[in-house]
Formats: sequence, structure tokens, C-alpha cells
Amino acid sequence: MKQNKLAQFLAFWVANSLSLIVLSMIVKNSVVLGNSKVSMLEVAILSGLILTVVGGVVDQFVRKSGMVESLVTTFKSAGMKMKAESIWGMVYLVVNIILVWVIKKFALIVGLGVSDILFTLIVAVVLTGAQWAAAIATGASNSGKK
Repeated sequence: MKQNKLAQFLAFWVANSLSLIVLSMIVKNSVVLGNSKVSMLEVAILSGLILTVVGGVVDQFVRKSGMVESLVTTFKSAGMKMKAESIWGMVYLVVNIILVWVIKKFALIVGLGVSDILFTLIVAVVLTGAQWAAAIATGASNSGKK
């Protein structure tokens, strides 16, 4: 069981780091990895680690609080069908938006520069997609879990 959790952690870390590297190569002037103190690879590894650790802590908090199940019930009582998997996706997207925004505010230290809020949203969407793929690939997907 511990090896599976480690594999999931590493998969999320790699997915986050690679997503940042690819984004920095595609939109060079809007997503920048590195500065005079930190190299591109170091920034990708550090930022990926921060995203993975904080995202994992938030995931556990949300699971224990029962927030997703509460939202499903709320949507159902309002006559709207919303799957728990969709709500998890929204939770991860919001968490990624906040994390990218916070990390970019410390660009001089961490080395991740994002030009504006639009690219912060784009980075968060790409990260959420990469994390979703890592979750499916490692069996960490939230669908069907309680």
C-alpha cells in the first residue's frame, strides 16, 4: 500500500513538473521558469513539489470534511445532477489557481513567473488536466472512492 502511495505521489510530482516545463516552452514570454538564482529545472522540480504536497494536504482535508458529498447533496436538492468526480475536478482547479497565484507571487524566491491572471488560469487548467491523468494512470482517481 505504501509503495502505491509513493508511486502516486511521484506521478503527480512528475506530471506537475513536466506540465510547467512544457508550458514554459510553449508560451515562453508568459510562463517563465528560472531566474538569476534558480535554473529552469530546479524551478520545475520545486514548484512541482509544492503543488504536489499542498494539493495532497488539501485533498485529505476535503475528503475528511465531507465537502464533496455535501456539494453533491446540495446540487441534487436544487434539482441539478452533478457527479462527485466533476466536483473533485472543480476543487482541484480552484486549488491549482490559488497555488499557482501564490507561487508566482514568490517568483524571486521560487523562480516561477506567470505574466498575468489569464495565464495563471491557463497554467491551473493544464495542471489540473495533468493531475487528472496522473490520478487515472496510478489508480488515485476519486471516482468511486469514499
